[in-house]
Amino acid sequence: MAAPISEGTVPWPKADADRYTAAGYWAGRPLGDLLRETADRMPDATALVDGELRLTYAQLAGRADALALRLLDLGLAPGDRIVVQLSNGWEFTVLTWACLRAGIVPVMALPAHRRHELAYLAAHSEATAIAVPDRLRDFDHQALAHELGKEIPGPWHVLVAGDEIGPGSVDLRALCAPGEDPAADRARPGPGSEVAPAGRRPARSPTASRAWEVPPLAAPGESPSTSRPFGRTMPSARHAESTLAHARTRARAGAPPSPPPGPPSGRTTPLPAQALDTAAPGSRDVAVFLLSGGTTGLPKLIARTHDDYAYNARAAAEVSGVDADTVYLVSLPAGHNFPLACPGILGTLLAGGRVVMLPSPEPARAFATIAAEGVTHTAVVPAVAGRWLEHAEEHGAQQASSLRVLQVGGSRLADELARRVRPVLGTTLQQVFGMAEGLLNYTRLDDPEDVVCTTQGRPMCPDDEVRLVDELDQDVPEGEPGSLLTRGPYTPRGYYRAAEHNKRAFTEDGWYRSGDICRRTPEGNLVVEGRDKDMINRGGEKVSAEEVENLVYELTDVSQAAAVAMPDPALGERVCLYVVARPEHDAPTLDAIRAAMEEAGVARFKLPEHLVCVEELAATKVGKIDKKALRADIAARLTATGRGNTGNTP
Repeated sequence: MAAPISEGTVPWPKADADRYTAAGYWAGRPLGDLLRETADRMPDATALVDGELRLTYAQLAGRADALALRLLDLGLAPGDRIVVQLSNGWEFTVLTWACLRAGIVPVMALPAHRRHELAYLAAHSEATAIAVPDRLRDFDHQALAHELGKEIPGPWHVLVAGDEIGPGSVDLRALCAPGEDPAADRARPGPGSEVAPAGRRPARSPTASRAWEVPPLAAPGESPSTSRPFGRTMPSARHAESTLAHARTRARAGAPPSPPPGPPSGRTTPLPAQALDTAAPGSRDVAVFLLSGGTTGLPKLIARTHDDYAYNARAAAEVSGVDADTVYLVSLPAGHNFPLACPGILGTLLAGGRVVMLPSPEPARAFATIAAEGVTHTAVVPAVAGRWLEHAEEHGAQQASSLRVLQVGGSRLADELARRVRPVLGTTLQQVFGMAEGLLNYTRLDDPEDVVCTTQGRPMCPDDEVRLVDELDQDVPEGEPGSLLTRGPYTPRGYYRAAEHNKRAFTEDGWYRSGDICRRTPEGNLVVEGRDKDMINRGGEKVSAEEVENLVYELTDVSQAAAVAMPDPALGERVCLYVVARPEHDAPTLDAIRAAMEEAGVARFKLPEHLVCVEELAATKVGKIDKKALRADIAARLTATGRGNTGNTP
């Protein structure tokens, strides 16, 4: 049985929590409630666009509420965790909103993850469900999801978005179908009847078991299906609220599902949407698990609460100029913090703007979408920004004329690229330097061009605390580079279920060690100089060198292995692997190492792209592998030989 989430989280100290509440950063309301408020305020405005599918706020909220109730009816309970590995599509947004309404906690995986990462995330979070595409780029995500279920000790629901729904899978698109009458479901629940015990799937006859699996409706007005999704008599509001509150209380306490208080169960029925309002999760409950770009093996889980993540999204929207007139394009993987809430999907929806989903930032398609939808804001990583600039220089930037703000983050943007954005694209560049662990820094939209092009901005919140320190945690002189420590109202005080790691990643008084080496300008802006952590930033995707090394030791016959970042003009960095072969053994080839890692189910972006075989690895005076020397060595090798950035180097 899954442990209560609260057992694995590190709360803010009470004094800090009280201070953040008094300052107005923490609103004391769950994210789903805030999103629903926006939908109630502007029901007819367009909220979400995915190709030909266009949903108003009323339609999006109605689908999300219907999905939230169906997830509970399926057997999930408040506090349960669901691994979300969806591509950029409307299903991601509806599912995320639904989870925030029901108190089900999404674990934001990436489409590129494979067995190696997903098995860990499911086990560590104690997830009871996973949401995946059927197939994506010829990979069968649905089959892998079912294979993972064989290793899960408890219930395991596989929700699939796509056209090929296999045996044992649940059709996510059908679950997202509109309710029969969202307004009536929410405001006027029917006369009293009983509900299924919380956490149990209601019994259904064979003919009724998939009655709600109807195609999603995209027509104006969101006309309901003639079939009755979950078409049984709705329970009374009071009994439904009692049931959902009972389930939430038991979930927090770690108790197993049990019959709710109230009359004995007769026929099973779903909960009315009104119960989602009155039995919402607490504002300090965990809203979502994000993934760290951890340096010590597999990613850590970052528990973001409703209070802190709502502030994260709302404050980011304000500093980015996002409002009800904004059209925000999501082309980076939506499960990343950047396109999800900086301001991303959540910040745009909370502001009443329009979110446009796109599977990829490929320049031709992205520019066509910007032109068709009148996109005003979007976020990319430096590698994508470079491709967009090249596309605009070759084909012109007329299609991007509506774009007002181009956010660039995920890794340091080269100054020379930054200086080309306004002349080539005709838009305002906003540099973003942040982390899923919290702290966000932005250049401001009215900053001088030199600040925008040469710094990574300053903290967005007045109560963001930032220190730059030396190896002894002493503050460095102003203008000198130091390791960044931070804490604040949206920077959690520890990773989930990671007590030992937290002792290294956080100071005793709650400062998070980001691993970034920065210096601060006299105006208070930060300039990122590098990292003091052993991490490779491949086009915005963080790769742990230790994880790569551990896999190489496990899968190949080498004496020593060291993974380092090597420079790359397109992606910023790629994974370079140094190895020492065992005595009397042939050195492994890059192809053999990559094949072994792929067979082990490792995400492709983590695979080494360059191999250097040496007789011994450079070492420090105390005998540790000298990664700094290896990074300098590969840079020198590439410069001296003029070789490409992939392949073997003897």
